Formats: sequence, C-alpha cells, structure tokens
Amino acid sequence: MNRQDLLKRIHAVTDVYADKHFVYTGDAHGDGYVNYRGLGTPDNEVLCTEVSVELLILSVLTMGFDIYKPIVVIGPRSMGAQMVTFIREHFQPQDTTNVRTYILKKGSERGQFVWSTDEKLTFSPDTQIVWMDDLLNNGTTVTTTRKMIEACGGRINVIAVIGDRSGLTASDLGADHIISLERFDLSRYELNDEPCPLCEKKVPIVRNPGHGHTFEKENPDYPGGFIDL
Repeated sequence: MNRQDLLKRIHAVTDVYADKHFVYTGDAHGDGYVNYRGLGTPDNEVLCTEVSVELLILSVLTMGFDIYKPIVVIGPRSMGAQMVTFIREHFQPQDTTNVRTYILKKGSERGQFVWSTDEKLTFSPDTQIVWMDDLLNNGTTVTTTRKMIEACGGRINVIAVIGDRSGLTASDLGADHIISLERFDLSRYELNDEPCPLCEKKVPIVRNPGHGHTFEKENPDYPGGFIDL
C-alpha cells in the first residue's frame, strides 16, 4: 500500500492543530494536537481497518516476526481498542493466522487500565506483541499498560501508531521498536520543574480536543480563559 496515498486519506478525515494551547494526558501542556478520532466514526470503518492492518503488516515485516508463532495485538481504549477490533474482524473470518487481539479498557481511577477480558492471560516467551494506538504522545499509556503486559509474561516488541509526536525512543518505553506512519514536532511542557510558557502568556486553553475541560474544572479562574474549536 502506498503510504503517502494512505496518509492523504487519513488527513481528509482527521485534524492537526498547531499554535494553540492544549492540555494532554498526564497533565502536560503544549501548542499542538493531533486528532485522529475521525477515523473512529462509522463512515470511516473501512479506512480505519486498512490503517490498522497496514500497521500490523509493517510491524511483522520490520521485526521479521515468525507468522507461525503467536502474534498478539493489544490496544488501549478508545482508538487503540477500535483499531485492534477491526484487526480481529479482518483476520478472524479467515482463521488462518496466529493473530490474537486484546483490549485494555479504562479503569475506575484516572490513568488506570484493566484487561477487558476475564480470561487469565499468560503470554508464552515466543509471543510476539504489538501495542497499537492512534497516537503516541508522552508514552504515559504505554508505560502504564506495559507493566500489565509484563505481569502476564509478555514484552512489547512493537509500538505501532499512526502518528508519533513523542520524541521518545523505543528504549525509553521499554519496547524494541516504534513504527509510525508520520511524525510531528510539536512543543510539549511537562510542568515538572518550570511553569508552562503558554500559561504565563495567558494563552486561552482549548477545552476539546484534549483535557482542557478537566483543567477548567480544577482551575476555573485560569486568567487566559478557555475556548472551543
């Protein structure tokens, strides 16, 4: 499949915002937001399936996976879960592969994930694992869910995403490789040691997409105010 053609089709139904003020998962702030959620609508199921299968194929080819050994694709809610669901629906009717899929749903606490299955999961040493989602931001979700996978005896071999804006390496995230269809260079402020320069300039915070709506509940008097896109 031609990657540039695939990206054009993706960009036709998704959005990339820049030069604004967003709040991300993990409470970091930044000036841009990549929103692939349009792929999750019913009208774009065929395209989302193509994208998800393409990422899986790239993972298999890049890592030289043995197709006769288990290949497990794991996706966190919400877009990652949709993507692996489409993979399951694509491969299951054929029943000729070792591809299995699992979903990590959000738990009761913020930032928590739990397996969506009651099955007690144990991954064998030869299980080849692809962690899949739409976007890699700061790796918080990968780090959290990686521990759950490792507790089942597995290891993330590939982090496969449509877009990567993290600036991180696979080693940073405890994986062997990161595969993405495109990369972005957008500012991100973790707020650990220094204040957010956008907050200091009183730049309005976008409620959605992102977690600006949550920030507003906790900081209703933010002097820059809030905006909707």
